[in-house]
Amino acid sequence: MEDDRSIKSFGILMLIAIAVFVTPLFLWHLASDDPIESLPAPDLTGHLSLSDALGIDVIQNGFREEQIDVTDISQLMWSMQGITSPAGLRTAPSAGGTYPLKVMVLANDVTSLERGSYLYEPATHSLTEVSVNESLALRDCVPPAHREGIDAASAVFIILAEYARTTQKYGLRGIQYVHLEIGHVLQNALLQMASLSLRTQPVLFFDEATVQRMLNTTYSPLLVLPVGPSGTTGPATSPLTNLDDMTVEQAINNRRSLRNYANSSLGQSELNHILGNCSLVHLLDGDDSRFDLRLVLRDVMGLEGGLYDFDLDNGTLSMLNDEDLVDVLFEAGLTQPWIRDAQANLVMSADHEWAQTQVDSDSRWRAMLYSVGMLGQIVYLECTSLGLGTVSIGGLYENQVAEVVETSEGFTSLYIMPIGVL
Repeated sequence: MEDDRSIKSFGILMLIAIAVFVTPLFLWHLASDDPIESLPAPDLTGHLSLSDALGIDVIQNGFREEQIDVTDISQLMWSMQGITSPAGLRTAPSAGGTYPLKVMVLANDVTSLERGSYLYEPATHSLTEVSVNESLALRDCVPPAHREGIDAASAVFIILAEYARTTQKYGLRGIQYVHLEIGHVLQNALLQMASLSLRTQPVLFFDEATVQRMLNTTYSPLLVLPVGPSGTTGPATSPLTNLDDMTVEQAINNRRSLRNYANSSLGQSELNHILGNCSLVHLLDGDDSRFDLRLVLRDVMGLEGGLYDFDLDNGTLSMLNDEDLVDVLFEAGLTQPWIRDAQANLVMSADHEWAQTQVDSDSRWRAMLYSVGMLGQIVYLECTSLGLGTVSIGGLYENQVAEVVETSEGFTSLYIMPIGVL
């Protein structure tokens, strides 16, 4: 009996040891008790309207040789993963509230922040300094065209994912959800950079395995954002052009997934405003023709009900047919009631067939998912600014949805976004 008790005691001690020592290392192979840097509180008011920010192209080559401030780091971190409610909601939506993303920053030339590598802690809005493998260099992991940008950047942000947080709930489909989420996060960052007169050149393709070793982490590095002051002269911002238009920070802070819609008509001008700003999004693929935006309208003032196509390239809306498709879209969208209740439903699709023909097909498709997430975030933020409701629906029967909205051949439907009056 004593032997049995000894074995049990030993087993318990081993389990405790695993829980205490092994689990944290598995989750993040970085020193957990390194110094913590408190960040300045983020500015939730801002000065640049959402529409004006979309008119600024922040994706550029070349930075001005000038420091950025720790307040810029604070604002960018908040825009990407900050907490916006006591319930723990964040600035970007996450499938099932799984929040699989982490953001690191490599501070090269930042006032009031020592040079080093830091992990953002959303709950405390702070940075934890982390130990990296100094025998490896980030510039050596990126394509030659991006090395100058990495060297010149005042700071380099790296978005990483712990896929298991989402796949354990949604299976392999969770991988797609993670990539869409990165697009939402990236769009917030780009808008925030516009407000701060900062620029970036996203690095989509790089040696992920080596970057992972450099960071000593089990998380998957998926996107690199070198950031610096704008290389162009002159003001990068302009005053509010529409008093009803929220600032970038107000829209990000107030964004929510809203599903309960009133029984009244959606204004055509509001819909046009949302769609028009979608056409301003700098898609990472660079070819708008590889993305379809279709609308199923139920109750929009000045427009007949039916199926419409929105051309991202020229910003035009054209009617495809006048059929009442709301109920069949509702069925294809897993009978989620807000699809049927909304005055309009926006369906986003991307050319999966084209991506599959590319040598780096998986990476190409991932970048296209980022772009769809970016579009989705603009719809969220514009609806927030206009006092409307929306939610991104990624759980759907892809083939059925594609058939309902008559998407182009080879395209995969990824999102249904109901747009409703509150």
